[in-house]
Amino acid sequence: MPDDLATVRLVLATLRASGVGFDDAWPIAFPASRPDRQTVTLRDALDETRPSWQRAYVGEPATRSEQAAALLVGYAVDDPAGDAAEVLAVTLG
Repeated sequence: MPDDLATVRLVLATLRASGVGFDDAWPIAFPASRPDRQTVTLRDALDETRPSWQRAYVGEPATRSEQAAALLVGYAVDDPAGDAAEVLAVTLG
């Protein structure tokens, strides 16, 4: 799945640099013709987070909840042993 997300990001960045609007770029970045189950799950996640992708595409800042989610992902990625949960419990109460 990470490779698919990296591809979506790369395609969107390329299309944005070429002046393509988000509504035209979005279906190109992850075409509906990919039928496997993992792809369907990823498509659902992308559809649910489309507003976030669109804000980033047009250069708007992330919302506070998006910033918080990025922080949590950063903890999880930087700490594969799972100690981040303990840190977050102390930090977030």
